[in-house]
Amino acid sequence: FMMAVFVTLCAWMQQNWGMVGLVLTELILAAIAIGFCLIRKVKIREVLPIKKITVRDFFGCVILLISTYMISMASVMLTAFIFPDSAAEANALGSFLYDGTYGLIPLLLIVALLPATCEEIFHRGAVLSTIRSLDKQWIAVILVGLFFSINHLSILRGPFTFILGAVFAYVVIKKNTILLTMMMHFM
Repeated sequence: FMMAVFVTLCAWMQQNWGMVGLVLTELILAAIAIGFCLIRKVKIREVLPIKKITVRDFFGCVILLISTYMISMASVMLTAFIFPDSAAEANALGSFLYDGTYGLIPLLLIVALLPATCEEIFHRGAVLSTIRSLDKQWIAVILVGLFFSINHLSILRGPFTFILGAVFAYVVIKKNTILLTMMMHFM
């Protein structure tokens, strides 16, 4: 359902409305996740597990994020090598996000805080809670990574978002809090 909404409505909004479309896309993700809770009559705290973050967990996730990011960047370089036309996508994305129209604070809100909140609520909240009960948790980790990657509709960023999405799902499963992945996604 989300992919149908994303490919039709959200992609159109981003194409035609720019940053406003991007903001609306993120809010739609969160609304679908919350609607999912209401329709299935699932408690929000079950879909969005929150518990206190320890200093050890914080720094462990920072180190995990740095190492994951390095591996992910290598995958982007490999993808760009295999699909050289995808480099134009990176330039277009950079121009779209950082064209100088917005200052630092609005950009942080639109590019970092909103996705860290809304995409985590959707992917590591609603999607992961639906498939978390699988016998083998690694299957849930891979599926959430795959959905996260597909949701970004990008050949160039496909492996990158798959790896990040899978790592984020693993963190939520192991630590039972979505706050860590929100923090990682924001970084």
